[in-house]
Amino acid sequence: MTADPAAVRWLSLGSILIMAGLVSQAELETALEAQSHRGGRLGAVLVELGLLTPRQIAGAIADQCRLDFVDLDAVAIEPAAVKLLPEQLARRFARTQRRGQRHALARAGRRTRIDRE
Repeated sequence: MTADPAAVRWLSLGSILIMAGLVSQAELETALEAQSHRGGRLGAVLVELGLLTPRQIAGAIADQCRLDFVDLDAVAIEPAAVKLLPEQLARRFARTQRRGQRHALARAGRRTRIDRE
């Protein structure tokens, strides 16, 4: 039996990071204070403060959304699979890769409010 998606409790990014042991409560409070002064997303602030890496943030956001996290730098993509992509989509991902934003999840995270407290 699966849980009703509406009944599943949404956890903040900060809660997930603490439960995973990636930051302490004090470090989270420091980041939230910095976020209140500078603005921006919590994940970006944690990276700027040197507390976490972008990969750790992406993994935590994946956990928050109940998604599997795939590190594209660690996966060999089959050329035959690439040929199955529509040309427009392949070009979009190629532009993303050239900009150094190799993680589609990171791009999706910027379009949502999932990492705000």
